[in-house]
Amino acid sequence: VLSSPAVERLRDLSVQGIVTTNSIPIPAEKQLPNLTILSVAHLLSRVIKRVHEGSSVGEVFRGYRRYQ
Repeated sequence: VLSSPAVERLRDLSVQGIVTTNSIPIPAEKQLPNLTILSVAHLLSRVIKRVHEGSSVGEVFRGYRRYQ
């Protein structure tokens, strides 16, 4: 996700923050000071539970705003 040129480009941007998830590991050397890594554990556990129960996975995402 954060390939070699991406880290340099993001480092050079004047942005307040960058947000990503922990769905894949990000090595320490690629973690910028303004990088926030959010856990997907709770969301993923709810999806797994619903699949196991045969419930609607879509219900997990009800209430989340869609990115537009």
